[in-house]
Amino acid sequence: MKFYFSLEAPWFFVLTNAKGEVTDAGEAADLASCAPPDGVTEVIGIAPGEAVTTRSVEVPGRRRGHVEAAMPYALEDSLSEDVDALHFTLLGWEAGQPAEVAVVARDRLAAWIAAARDAGLRMDRVIPGYLLLPRYDGDSVTVAPAGNSTETLYVRTGDRMGLTIDREFLPWWIAEEAPGEGTISVTDLTLARELSADHGNRVRYWDIGATPGDWLRLSHGEVVPVNLLHGDFVPAHRSRNLLPLKAAAVAGLVAVALLYGSLLMESRRLQAEDQELNQEMNSVFRQHFPGEPWLGRPRFQVESLLQAREGGSDGFGFQSLLAAITGVTRQHRAEIEELNFRDDAMIVLCNVRSLSVLDEIQASLQSLPGLEAELLSSGARDDQVTGRFRVSRS
Repeated sequence: MKFYFSLEAPWFFVLTNAKGEVTDAGEAADLASCAPPDGVTEVIGIAPGEAVTTRSVEVPGRRRGHVEAAMPYALEDSLSEDVDALHFTLLGWEAGQPAEVAVVARDRLAAWIAAARDAGLRMDRVIPGYLLLPRYDGDSVTVAPAGNSTETLYVRTGDRMGLTIDREFLPWWIAEEAPGEGTISVTDLTLARELSADHGNRVRYWDIGATPGDWLRLSHGEVVPVNLLHGDFVPAHRSRNLLPLKAAAVAGLVAVALLYGSLLMESRRLQAEDQELNQEMNSVFRQHFPGEPWLGRPRFQVESLLQAREGGSDGFGFQSLLAAITGVTRQHRAEIEELNFRDDAMIVLCNVRSLSVLDEIQASLQSLPGLEAELLSSGARDDQVTGRFRVSRS
């Protein structure tokens, strides 16, 4: 449920249910009599329209925060008061489009808040009265009496824009300032007839009533989500509701910082241990292999050992033996099962088609210059013939 009440006399109040339907409305004797019932989820103050000015202004900036910071100075030349004495609300903004801004005197807004608090009303929002007016369609303007006055009019010109104007200046405003070419709906029949004489079919009579309760009934409780209470004027009870979230956010940041710190310390400790182990390994390596040129560079150590192997007598090292064995086994369609290299000799276990192929492999290896091949063992099982050779330099 939502409860609307006027911040200045006349003291209108409206109660809507969860569906936006008006369930109660009227006029109270004073502000203290505007007490919301139990179960209300939002209390909304209706500011007198003459106290809130809305403007559309070009403000440079690509982020909302930048636009909010710049809009007081973009409007400064068009305002009669010092910007420091005013409270600015960004009502609507899209990048590259003019900003819609509401302006109200800070001391007057503070006085409304204090008066509502003294009357036991904790406001969640403040909205200018002319934004309660319904609109006939998306391009239309709505004109209705402000409060109980017949000489002061509320004018709603857009979703978030409006103004208060004296009745005698309305014809001039329509001729010079009214936006677009949309319909102008007037709730006063006499005034509608007067304006039709100059503006023809653009002006129409639309009986929407004269009070906020009437307007909200027609709009089914749909009110643009505008709120003048922000920045220095955020409601105290709303701020308290945010305290647990703020505390949780701070606690989360502290936890992340502590975790990062502990991980950083652990990383540095492991780096120190790694450096110490490397120093110890290098020391042991130097003791057992004095004069090793590639200490700490394992790739070059392995390459130097292979080169040393290959540099033996007759030019047969590990790689040469492997190349010879691979060529012979491929020639006889043998499948190498296992290879072992030790003491300058290669032990080869291979699978062949028949026992006669083992003799052929041995003969082929023996025919290679500088090689000696010995058949160590042979056998057959499950239609599989295997042979184990020892190949070395002769």
